[in-house]
Order: sequence, then C-alpha cells, then structure tokens
Amino acid sequence: MLDFVFKEKYWSYEDRLKTFKSWPLKNGTKCTPEEMAASGFYFVGNKKEPDLVRCYYCLRELDGWEPTDVPHEEHARKPCPFIELGKTHSEVTVIEGLVLESERRILLLKNKFQSDEDDFLQTAAQLRKEMM
Repeated sequence: MLDFVFKEKYWSYEDRLKTFKSWPLKNGTKCTPEEMAASGFYFVGNKKEPDLVRCYYCLRELDGWEPTDVPHEEHARKPCPFIELGKTHSEVTVIEGLVLESERRILLLKNKFQSDEDDFLQTAAQLRKEMM
C-alpha cells in the first residue's frame, strides 16, 4: 500500500470511501460506496446534485447514477490514467503511483491555467467595452 508515500486527500481508497456517508445509492445496487471508491471516485454531492462524484486521478465528475450502473464501466467511457492502468488501488506500485500523481498534477495545472485565461479574457473584454 502506498498511502505512506502519498499524503494527498483522497489518494487512498479508505479516504475516498469515507466521503460516501450520505451516498444515496447503497445496498442492492451496483454502485455501492465501495465500488465507487475502488473506481477512484470520492463523493462531492450536494442538494442540487445528490449523487455527484469526482475522480481523484482524472478529476472527471459524474452524476445521474442509476442502481444498475457499474462505476468502473461508466468511468472507463473517458480516459483516466487510473482506470487505464487496470489495477486496484492496492496493486499500484510506487513508480505507477508517482506517474498517476504527476498526471493528476498536470491536469490540475491545466485546469488552473484555463480558469485564469478565461478570467483574463473576460476582464479584457469588459475593459474594451468600457474604453469605447
């Protein structure tokens, strides 16, 4: 287990599993908290989106879960380095964990850059309007 190496929140299966306390779909479904956490998800739901989850690794968010949905299959519909690795959390080696974490950090930086760029363009457009 690599949890001693990676201290990021939600890196570990156990930390992700703890987030599913108010998960609306539990027993008798395929998308149990255990399956959700094993697929890399942690729970971020709210009143508007009560079944919203986010993948720790690819940052993808999914909601609208049905009792028959299989988390791993739903997650595999779009690229995710963790899903593509094809291993359970406990099977990930140190090197693989470092690669997963570096890919995650790249995604975080890309998202931050995109957000900053959007803010800049919006401000620039507003200033252009004011100057005319």
